[in-house]
Amino acid sequence: MALLLLVRHAAPAVDPTIPHTEWPLSRRGVAAAQTLGRALGTDVLEVRASPQPKAADTARHAFGEFSVDERLVEADRPFYDDVEELRSDARRWLSGEWLADWERREDVLDRMTWATTGMPSRTCFVSHGMAISVLVNSITGVPSAEFLSQMPMPAAYWLNTTDGTMVEAG
Repeated sequence: MALLLLVRHAAPAVDPTIPHTEWPLSRRGVAAAQTLGRALGTDVLEVRASPQPKAADTARHAFGEFSVDERLVEADRPFYDDVEELRSDARRWLSGEWLADWERREDVLDRMTWATTGMPSRTCFVSHGMAISVLVNSITGVPSAEFLSQMPMPAAYWLNTTDGTMVEAG
């Protein structure tokens, strides 16, 4: 049995002048990541994080040491000025609809699966909402769009890959 800790990054500092993939954490996000780390730190053996700043910063502030894993990046998608349009397209994409200029959902699932398969229990993966939602759906059957809509920043879940159960951590 593998019991994995999936962590969604804390709140970023949104800056429309730079790509969303380069956003660091906001001050509120830094504080939230530190709080999460205090709640989870001793339960984790190893931490792996997406190289995107909001995830890497979350790992750094929550756990200190971590290794970067390129496979944990968010689903590649265009930038949206309109948050509601992004949410709408994200729901469509998470439901399996193909969207031009978006990374294929199957490709995101493949790389997330490869990143987490065979890892020892109590490994922590700091990643992004859509990528985590696709992985969780494949293991638990929880609809991806529903899961993402209920996942705060940051969020942490223990996922049992053997029986497909999941519980909130911290």
